[in-house]
Amino acid sequence: MATALAPATSLAAPPAVPPGRARPPVPPPGRAGARPPVAKPPVRGAVRPASTAISPVLVVPRFVKMHPLHAHPADRELYERLCAEVGAGYDSARGGFVGRDGRPNEAAIELAFARGRDGDAQWQQRAMRSLTWTRQLLDTVGGGYVDGIRDMDPRQPGFEKHTIPNARRLELLTLAGALPGGRAWRRDQSFVEDHFERVLQDPRGGFFTGQIAMADLEPESNGVGLQAWWRAGAAAADPSHRDFARRTFARLWGSSHHPELGMVRRDRLGTIREPSILLDQVEVGRAHLLAWQVTANDSDLIRARFCADHVLSHFEDAKKGGFRTDYAADRFGRARRARRAFDDNARTCRFLVELSAATGDPAYAHSARRAWIAFDREFARSRMDAAEWALAVRSLWAPEPLPIVRWKDRSRGSAMPRGVAEAGAGR
Repeated sequence: MATALAPATSLAAPPAVPPGRARPPVPPPGRAGARPPVAKPPVRGAVRPASTAISPVLVVPRFVKMHPLHAHPADRELYERLCAEVGAGYDSARGGFVGRDGRPNEAAIELAFARGRDGDAQWQQRAMRSLTWTRQLLDTVGGGYVDGIRDMDPRQPGFEKHTIPNARRLELLTLAGALPGGRAWRRDQSFVEDHFERVLQDPRGGFFTGQIAMADLEPESNGVGLQAWWRAGAAAADPSHRDFARRTFARLWGSSHHPELGMVRRDRLGTIREPSILLDQVEVGRAHLLAWQVTANDSDLIRARFCADHVLSHFEDAKKGGFRTDYAADRFGRARRARRAFDDNARTCRFLVELSAATGDPAYAHSARRAWIAFDREFARSRMDAAEWALAVRSLWAPEPLPIVRWKDRSRGSAMPRGVAEAGAGR
């Protein structure tokens, strides 16, 4: 006999809601008729848990406007030829890009880092190995780098720690510290910066030429030191680096600038010690160019152009091409002839090409092209000495971009470090 089943109310469809009325809220699971939990007021002094949400606001770095120049096929070919010369000078038995005198070639290591950024893993490995070798030159007691491996000989110990090699190696440490896994290099960088602040810097502004050297300002040493100091300060956004660099610029232009000879070297009495030197103009101008990139201060670009114009008007050899190492006028007002140094011309060409990319004025790059055409025969068998030339040619189409730095706010303390007021005229 068939038995009628009762309708299953649990499976029945919900009753239709009349139009114009909202569906009642579904009570939470649990006891029937229970009230929803009420949020408790926050307790004073309680620490809120950190939010794990990712902020959608991204800080996009800003760059000054650069004007990369059009590179001719001959420039690309020259660049590859110069890189091949530098690569031929790599010696793994000596530690990488290290010369026979036991001194590393900082320009070759910088070129290897540049090609590593282009995706060449072999050059990146060469740069890291060469930079690792330079740790042998670190003085773990007094700080800083000695000039070469011969200074580490216990039978003939040397205490020569000049500013220029320490500054060039500080730049390399800054480049390596910006790479992934660069914590160890940043530790070495802070170690070298401490040596700069204790030994190589004048609290009034300026760099000494070395640990055992005269206290006179030399524009070349100060220019190279400023380039490393601006780069290290920009990497950490440290305003103390910026303030010291500004004091150094003010002191350089106040004591070492001559209206006709440009940057000159003076003694304590203010007398010019020697003729106007090419690298004094170049290194100070390049320091201003680097300062313009990280601060976007147009006055730095103006002074960089001033130094470059002085180089073109007083040091360029209009007949043969290239630049003379120094400039001095005889008693009749004519310029004396001076030799054209290979390395000095390479640094000059690099500065001119970088300035041409910054200003968009191709005249500076044309002067640099005339210089490396004049030295074309000497590129053969130049080995690691061709690295600075390769960096100069590379700057035609790939100038190094440096972002404008947002310097950290100094909540307390003065911009002048302790000891400036007490610093005397001597060291």
